[in-house]
This record gives sequence, structure tokens and C-alpha cells, in this order.
Amino acid sequence: SDIEEYLVSGVIELRVIEERGKTLRGIKIIKFRGSTFDEELRPYRITSKGIKVYHQEVLFHGV
Repeated sequence: SDIEEYLVSGVIELRVIEERGKTLRGIKIIKFRGSTFDEELRPYRITSKGIKVYHQEVLFHGV
């Protein structure tokens, strides 16, 4: 909610999107106080070694 976003220093949003029967996962930084950050929705995968973010790819432009 709005009060929680106001109080915290960072907000990271994880999205799961179904498109043409395929599951797409995206990560987006909404807020990171005191720093510049990438505002694009980037694809990610959950692997046995952790979360892998594909920072050179864009899931959807302008989302």
C-alpha cells in the first residue's frame, strides 16, 4: 500500500505474466531511495543457484 512504500527505502516488484500459454517472469525496481536504478521490466529465472536476472533483455518496453 501507499504508506508502506513511503516508509521503506526500496520496493522491488516481481510479476508473473501468462502469454500464449507460456509463463513469463519479470522483475522491476519501483523505488530505491538514494540511488538511480533501472526502471525497465527485466526477465528473470529461478534456478537451483538462486535468481538470475537478464539485465540486457527487456520483457516489455514501457511497462
